[in-house]
Amino acid sequence: MVNVCYYNIRNFPESSFDAYLNVLPAPFRQEVLKYVKYSDRLLCLTGKLLLWKFYRQEGYTLKDFEKNFKRNSKHKPWIENWKCFNISHSGPIVILALSDFSDEIGIDIELIDHQTEVLSLLSFFCDEEQRLVKSDANPHERFFEIWTRKEALLKATGAGIADGLGHFSCLPDLVELQGKTWKIDRLAVAEGFSCSLARPFCESKPLPAVSLEEIDNRSFLNAELPGNA
Repeated sequence: MVNVCYYNIRNFPESSFDAYLNVLPAPFRQEVLKYVKYSDRLLCLTGKLLLWKFYRQEGYTLKDFEKNFKRNSKHKPWIENWKCFNISHSGPIVILALSDFSDEIGIDIELIDHQTEVLSLLSFFCDEEQRLVKSDANPHERFFEIWTRKEALLKATGAGIADGLGHFSCLPDLVELQGKTWKIDRLAVAEGFSCSLARPFCESKPLPAVSLEEIDNRSFLNAELPGNA
């Protein structure tokens, strides 16, 4: 099973920010507070709290969380001896993907901004993708759909945007990249957003199901989280 959950920070009570920030170990608090804008701090804090919520459910402690949380040479986070995960955020939405079956998974979410001059950004896309955006009746929606597919795939491989977006097409559901086959899924998260999930695909193994859930305050921001941390 691949578990995907998301949270809208507009539901977060601002008066509780400090209380929930102090749930986390010092290194995570410092990472949150390096951001200047409150919204950026809240996005970072929410991503950490979502991850901690699921890590804690399996009996781990905050000391385990701090000790086992790592980053690889490309700054991609991972937790030693635990599930693969990936986090993305855009606008007010933070989304987390967790996988029991793979050490490589990527997720990306983007607010569909109709003010973005998408045609000026098409150089990031391959020729096939450029033609599709130009011919689409809703070029902004198509652009951000393709963008999230590429970002999710590059996050899964650990390559990142710097390694190039335009040298491959991510229009098919199955994409060959770095000697592997990847499955890209479109996730219906929230209206006005585009979201994609990328994970390895092997014909000899069944593809795990994807569970998508919106986290509300009752199951996320409750007294139990800080009280039992």
